[in-house]
Amino acid sequence: MSSMEALPPVGFALLVPLLFSRKRRKAFLFGLGFFLFGMKFMSEGLRKVASERLKNILSHLTKNRLGALMMGAGV
Repeated sequence: MSSMEALPPVGFALLVPLLFSRKRRKAFLFGLGFFLFGMKFMSEGLRKVASERLKNILSHLTKNRLGALMMGAGV
């Protein structure tokens, strides 16, 4: 068994960018940064738009234990 086979999939995924050329690493890091930047703004926007309405819906659906359990299982 070689050392590459012993790595878990997550460990290998973290090593993949190191195998790319310098140009590809920059593109990978830029893309990852752009993705995270977009996720941050998307989550902030969703919080502003749906916060009060979502709280009301969740509080209504989780009034009893069974409803909370079903909601948790669904999510």
